[in-house]
Amino acid sequence: MLLGEVSVSKDKLDFEAVARKVCNEVGFTSEEIGLDCNNMQVIVNVHAQDANIAGAVHEGKSEEDMGAGDQGLMFGYATDEWDKETLHPYSHVLANQICEEMAIQRKNGVTPWLRPDCKSQVIVEYEKLPNGGVKPKRVYNILISTQHDPSVGNE
Repeated sequence: MLLGEVSVSKDKLDFEAVARKVCNEVGFTSEEIGLDCNNMQVIVNVHAQDANIAGAVHEGKSEEDMGAGDQGLMFGYATDEWDKETLHPYSHVLANQICEEMAIQRKNGVTPWLRPDCKSQVIVEYEKLPNGGVKPKRVYNILISTQHDPSVGNE
């Protein structure tokens, strides 16, 4: 399902074709894997963004000054606990790296039984610093949940 609003005309963008292409690139290529990009049902409920929002966000703005419109999904917070460049929490950085590595190994055939759907969670214990800040002390739990070929057991 594709839901939302855009400032691009529906006539200029084939949303269904984009959805099928992305699902194919991710690896959802058959019902056996969980989704067949070529035969899946694609429901598109996309409408034009309100002209006032689009105007306030885009019109007369440089690329560096563009706003985010009225998007409503956010994650996390900025922190320099680990990386002063990305400002992502250490647990988030590690969880993303795990999922990225699984995708690389699946696409390269190193771990052929992996399927496209995966998620990871990393729990970090922090140490409080004298200045009131915190720093990662240790990773004490990593959870990886991944779709896999049915022939692979829990062992």
